[in-house]
Amino acid sequence: MEECPLPRLGSPRLTIVGLLLAVAPLSAQYTILVDQGALGVTNVPNGGTVNMVAEAIGAAQTAQLMLFYRGEFSATVMGIDRTGSNDFSITPPALPAELASTGSISVAIRFTPSSGNRVGGRITFTITEKARDNTQTQVSLAVNLTGTAPDLVFSYTPPGASAAPLAEGGVITFPPTPLNTTVTATVAIINRGTAPGTVSSVTSTGSAFQLVGLPLPPVAIEPGKDLRFTVSFAPSQRDPQTGTLRVDYCGRTTTFSLRGSGAAPTYVYELLLGSSEIPVLPNQTLTLADAQVGQKSTLPMRVRNTGNAEGTIQTISVLGPGYQLSDLPFLPLTLPPSGAVTFTIVFAPTQPGKAAGRLRVGNDAFELLATGLGPALNYSYIIGGATNAVQPNGSVLFGSLQVGRSSQARFVTVNRGTTAAVISTIFVTGGTAFTLLEVPDVPLTLEPGKWETFLVNFAPTTVGVAQAVLRVGADSFDLLASATPPTPLPAILLEGPRGPIQPLQQPAYTLSLAEAYPLNLAGTLTLTFNPEVFVNDATVQFATGGRTVGFTLPAGTTRAIFPNNEPQIRLQTGSVAATLTVTPAFATETGISLTPASPPSVSLTIAQSPPQLVSVQLGAKAATSFTLLVTGYSTGRTVSQIELQVTPTAGVNLTNPRLTLNVEAAFVSWYQTAQSQQFGSLFTAVVPVSLEGKDVPGLLVDTIQSVSVTLSNSLGTSAARSVELR
Repeated sequence: MEECPLPRLGSPRLTIVGLLLAVAPLSAQYTILVDQGALGVTNVPNGGTVNMVAEAIGAAQTAQLMLFYRGEFSATVMGIDRTGSNDFSITPPALPAELASTGSISVAIRFTPSSGNRVGGRITFTITEKARDNTQTQVSLAVNLTGTAPDLVFSYTPPGASAAPLAEGGVITFPPTPLNTTVTATVAIINRGTAPGTVSSVTSTGSAFQLVGLPLPPVAIEPGKDLRFTVSFAPSQRDPQTGTLRVDYCGRTTTFSLRGSGAAPTYVYELLLGSSEIPVLPNQTLTLADAQVGQKSTLPMRVRNTGNAEGTIQTISVLGPGYQLSDLPFLPLTLPPSGAVTFTIVFAPTQPGKAAGRLRVGNDAFELLATGLGPALNYSYIIGGATNAVQPNGSVLFGSLQVGRSSQARFVTVNRGTTAAVISTIFVTGGTAFTLLEVPDVPLTLEPGKWETFLVNFAPTTVGVAQAVLRVGADSFDLLASATPPTPLPAILLEGPRGPIQPLQQPAYTLSLAEAYPLNLAGTLTLTFNPEVFVNDATVQFATGGRTVGFTLPAGTTRAIFPNNEPQIRLQTGSVAATLTVTPAFATETGISLTPASPPSVSLTIAQSPPQLVSVQLGAKAATSFTLLVTGYSTGRTVSQIELQVTPTAGVNLTNPRLTLNVEAAFVSWYQTAQSQQFGSLFTAVVPVSLEGKDVPGLLVDTIQSVSVTLSNSLGTSAARSVELR
């Protein structure tokens, strides 16, 4: 730098007075700090505002206001006055209070809200300053106060009605409700205040009442917002039902009563035989007249509702060989009190002998009994060269078979009766492992002494017991078998980098089998993250997102295919010291696990190391200050020091060109936040630098040519990076 043209100024000198990690003080003489406990300590400029948020109306919130004097001589605090809302109170120190250089006083502030409204206040310091020549100057400093608090009120919306306020101890009433049905009422918790209100718990009692749609507590309700959920009422009896709804919020508890009652129909059953009406009860046996095969007998039945509420009959159905229903109403059927409906039970046997059946009307059931006159069918099946007789509702046993193979049983039907038998249907239901082959055309007529056969094929796709039902005309048979696991997989090859690896890498992996496998396979690669520093790194994941990725391996091939038809998959290692493990799992298309007990895996290790610099950039730049943006990472999530080496422009004399900043506490605080886990150990530190100097023409900041930055922790120091200011 050239010399200044005024000789009396001497050589330019520049002093860097410090690094600021917070807002600059309000003046050269005074600093005001406010300590709000868990909210931390913050700097308040002269005329600035301290915001105090109470948990609830009447719940006190406290803070300490600290005034520091930083002048060269002394100052005397003559008065501390509070104005504004009486919700604020202060406890000042004894006055007058004399402050030497670096001296301080503390004022306790207490905010006890009387409502949920926003209120304001002001604290004024009256100070007398003494100068070198004993002259005195009056100084006035002020801090504004604002106070907010939540104000929670309740309302509810009954079923089919409008919303109504809900006072403490109020009642939520439900209308008479049919049994085994559900109605709901909506409850709203509304915040009329100016600060968030926290609902810590919402519970209910009473077996007929349940809470629905309630988020996991605690729940913060912002001013002007509300929390809504529903209370469901599902009575199981007609008697009145009671319960309670309890809400714990803002340090207090409010309880409401829940009331409701049930309504239900009562069904009476009658058989109509000529002019007679014979009452019957559920589970009673109803006997129908005998009928020839191909003919029928009938039994009319009437259902009456003698209850106090309308009832809905969802089903009227019958089971059993030869049984049918006629004259059925449209279903579902609604019967009002004193209402009635009539239908007919029909017995039309397809084989001789006693026939048992079952009638179901809604939730009630009746046993049916009748005798059919006509032909008789006998059944057997042949498997493994052995013939086995089987009765209707009996079981056809296939034994055990490995998945991927198949076996067959030949089913034989013989008419042992005296008249022809008609078989109307032959099919399998209830399971996909069984199919029919060589099935004869139906309806099938078997003359006395004649027989017919078909094949039942068993081809399992899943391990375990397989079941299905074979229907031959009106008769049914259980098909039973078991399936064992398929052939184990050949050797699994998981190939890619393993062992020590640098942070922020994207290694690729392939997965294959030593030999082709006969079945289609599907599977999952799982990425396990085991950190050394007890924190998750959200950036550790597969390139497709997440820590699992699916793959397929078509039958007859050896190489796994990943999403987007890729033969390999990449993963991101992140920036936190940890062990990353990749493990495969295999299954068939039907979900049979083929993963060996100890599947192969690969592990990557990211070691703890000194912090690393990614970049150093110049942020804001002013006449007497500048800001550095320092970006880097530390796999151990620790940074203890930031060191600056300042290079001045030519002709400038720096009194302290090397500055060391202890940042361990700041980085510990950052790395303990949930937000930091989104970035692993990556960070960007904002380092503001202020300048002071004498006899310097032009801007102070223009006297700095460049700044070199290094980072340190207990494991070492990073390589330096520099940024130019000129």
